[in-house]
Amino acid sequence: MGLVLASAIDDYRRADRELHIGYSLLEARVNERTADLAKANEILRNEIDERKRAEAISRSFEERFRVLVEGVKDYAILMLDHNGNVVSWNEGAKHVDGYEASEILGRHFSVFFPEEERKEKPGLILNSAIRDGRSEEEGWRVRKNGSRYWASVVVTALRDGDGTLLGFARITRDMSDQRRREEELRLLANELQRRLLELRIVNTELESFSYSVSHDLRAPLRHIDGFVDLLRNEIHDLLGEKSLHYLNVISDSAGRMARLIDELLVFSRMGRVEVRSTTVETEALVRESIRSLEMDAKGRKIDWRIGPLPIIQGDPSLLGLVFTNLISNALKYTRTRPEAVIEIGCAQDNDHEAGFYVRDNGVGFDMEYKDKLFGVFQRLHRSEDFEGVGIGLANVRRIVQRHGGRTWAEGAVDQGATFYFSIPRNSEKINRG
Repeated sequence: MGLVLASAIDDYRRADRELHIGYSLLEARVNERTADLAKANEILRNEIDERKRAEAISRSFEERFRVLVEGVKDYAILMLDHNGNVVSWNEGAKHVDGYEASEILGRHFSVFFPEEERKEKPGLILNSAIRDGRSEEEGWRVRKNGSRYWASVVVTALRDGDGTLLGFARITRDMSDQRRREEELRLLANELQRRLLELRIVNTELESFSYSVSHDLRAPLRHIDGFVDLLRNEIHDLLGEKSLHYLNVISDSAGRMARLIDELLVFSRMGRVEVRSTTVETEALVRESIRSLEMDAKGRKIDWRIGPLPIIQGDPSLLGLVFTNLISNALKYTRTRPEAVIEIGCAQDNDHEAGFYVRDNGVGFDMEYKDKLFGVFQRLHRSEDFEGVGIGLANVRRIVQRHGGRTWAEGAVDQGATFYFSIPRNSEKINRG
């Protein structure tokens, strides 16, 4: 009996230990599972909070975008469903197309097209947007009141993450003012071309007329000069000093008139001759001009001062005439000086233009009359003192202007003069004729 009882007690104790161990294991598993559930719950709570924040940000952006779209007045911004029906409408659309939102929502966007395009063009635009992602075009559109305007239109296909078509965004801008300006510019360009053609015809006729007139004027001048020589030779002994003076005045006047005709023809030709742009070594031009004027400088004491001169783009023949005219003037108006000082140099040289000057220590001029210097037949000195017809500086200005440049002068009476001109570095400014 005692042994049986002892065995039962041992079994009980062993079962109790096993039960305790099982309970401990179960409790551990429950705690572990509870911890896993708590962790999963925390993760879920964080995901929910993150989604709420994302949704709040999304709503904020959507609201800002809506306010932005609503606030745009110069662009008609609207959304279309996948069939092309209007589902949203902004103030800009009302301003551009004239419809209230209540009048247009749910209607097909073909209502904005002219009657002759309404059947086919809307579908072509939507198909193009579906195929290419967007469709851009300019064309006529119709307002609520029936008036037409020239529009720039962009239609963009809208798709979800899976690529399913949701609808379209349509942005329209009224380009009527710009088109009107472009049309005005086109008409002005056509008018300019017409005027240029007329000008070429007139210039051709003028050139023919000039040579004809010059020939007709030269003939009687040659006769006058010839008969004066005959009279002088045949009746020289019969004429008194005063009569011979009269004949000399007639001969000199005829010669001056002939020179005037020649200078006028040169001046006229300067406005029509083609300007051929090439690289020009201006120092070589200056030295060539001085060589061509050797007879004018013969027997005189002249201090030539030639500074460094830049290489430019221009017509070497015409620019050579510019230097020759200016240097010739310097020689002429320093004739009364025991020693002439003539300086040719560079006034400025930068990326925009190159400036030149011809300076002398001659008789100078009054700055009050500087605006007359470059005019035709404008002379500030008497022809009895200094020969000339007053066209040389006019030719200088015309040639420089044909190159897109400027001319100006500085001087003082009996203190010399400086004549300047500039030539642009950009050869595109040259008026080639």
